[in-house]
Amino acid sequence: MPSFSLTKARFAGACAATALLSLALASCSQGPVAATVNGQPIYEEEVSQYVADTRATMDLTEESAWATYLITNANTPDGVRTSVLSFLQDAQILEQGAKEQGVTVTDQQVNEQIQGEKERFASDQEWQEHLKNQGYSEDQYRSAVRQNLLQATVTESISGKDQEASDADTLKYLQQYQEYFGTMKQYSQIQFSTKDRATAEKVMDQLNAGKVSFADAAKQHSTAESKDQGGAEGWDVLSTTLSEKGAEAVSKLGEGQVSDLVTDDSAIHLYTVTKVFTAPKKITKLSQMPDEAVELARGAVTATNRSNAFATWFNEKKQAATIEAQPMPEGLPYDVNLDEYQETANDSK
Repeated sequence: MPSFSLTKARFAGACAATALLSLALASCSQGPVAATVNGQPIYEEEVSQYVADTRATMDLTEESAWATYLITNANTPDGVRTSVLSFLQDAQILEQGAKEQGVTVTDQQVNEQIQGEKERFASDQEWQEHLKNQGYSEDQYRSAVRQNLLQATVTESISGKDQEASDADTLKYLQQYQEYFGTMKQYSQIQFSTKDRATAEKVMDQLNAGKVSFADAAKQHSTAESKDQGGAEGWDVLSTTLSEKGAEAVSKLGEGQVSDLVTDDSAIHLYTVTKVFTAPKKITKLSQMPDEAVELARGAVTATNRSNAFATWFNEKKQAATIEAQPMPEGLPYDVNLDEYQETANDSK
């Protein structure tokens, strides 16, 4: 099953940020052909650009740094080319298979996904810093989003009721992760701007003095989307937005208790626990668990089933594909004589 990220074509030991980089197939490359997939060419220019972008992300643009990196990680220029070609071949197979399925991804879909991600950041500068930290340029991130959407859309098109989780499989999932679901806490939060600590401290004092209810304070002061629900966020172990610091704070609270101020990179928070659920020592039926936990388990099993269905579909496409790869030509920009740098690399170990 392809990951459609640099994980498939990474250089041994590549940093995690680089491992997330995806690349859409170039549509205007020319020159020598590196490989064909069912007659569709992958040009050497595409492979070279892929390697160049990755080297830039990893600060390996200098030849000596590049050579030392390859030696240290027991890799070679030819090995890099083979890995990148494998990734690009997989991406080409996905593109061709999606076309056969009548599946497309539009620019509007890509733009909407990116815009949703951007809205998580206070400014364009913060967004750009985030991309840089993840090892992406704008174009690379756009390519990654498109490939991921394409894979998700293909998965949706080939999935049916057979992939929906049964009650029996959902119960097995809950039993497998019994420890994870053992103690669950419904929590609420009041979120403040990091620039509004004075207000946060004032509200905390009012809560501790019993002068205002948590729900009313959330409705009046919180900047979180949950403010209209009195700050109610749901179960802690099911949350996808609760930060590590927030999770730690909630874990220490009993029902009705209020946390101290919790500050993370994006905001200041106050938390309270409104309900504590303790699962039985052995889960024997779905009705023993909160509905939200059951739905999460059902969704996880269904997602696994769909992922397996996609893997089967893709592997069938790959096995049926005619792939012809050419030997590595001389003079490629990432080709380097490693013998010249062997001593330097040994000194760096």
